[in-house]
Amino acid sequence: MANSQSNWTPCPEGELVGLASALKTNRRLVTARRAAMCAAFGLVLVVGGYFGVKGVTGSPQDFGLRGGITCRDCAETYDDFVAGQLDKEMEARMSAHLDDCPSCKEHLEPNGRGSSQLDRPGQIQVSFASSSALTSLR
Repeated sequence: MANSQSNWTPCPEGELVGLASALKTNRRLVTARRAAMCAAFGLVLVVGGYFGVKGVTGSPQDFGLRGGITCRDCAETYDDFVAGQLDKEMEARMSAHLDDCPSCKEHLEPNGRGSSQLDRPGQIQVSFASSSALTSLR
C-alpha cells in the first residue's frame, strides 16, 4: 500500500522551530491575559469587600446606622423611648444606638436619659442633613 505519488515535501529548514516558537509566545500571552483578568477580579472583590465591611461598621456620621436603627429613627422615637412607651426590642435598639452614636448622645441626651433638651418643647429644633446626619440648631 505504498503510494508512489506523494504530495509531501519536506519543510524548509527552521520552519518548524519558528512555528513552535510562535505557539509558545501565543501560549504565554494567553496565560498573561488570564493572570491579569484574575488579578483584576481579585482586586474588585477586595475593594468591594472593604467598602462593604466599612459600610456595615462605618462611623455614625457617615452612615447613621447603629443598633439597627438610623439617627433619624432614633430622633423620631426618642420621646417614646424616654416615656417608656416602646416595646422591648425597639427599646434595646434605641439603647444600643444611643450607647454607640456620639452625635445622638450629644444632641438627644446631653444630661442623661430622661432630661433631654427635647423634653423642653420650643427650645431645640432638630433637622437632618445629608446621609441622615443629626445636627442641632438653636
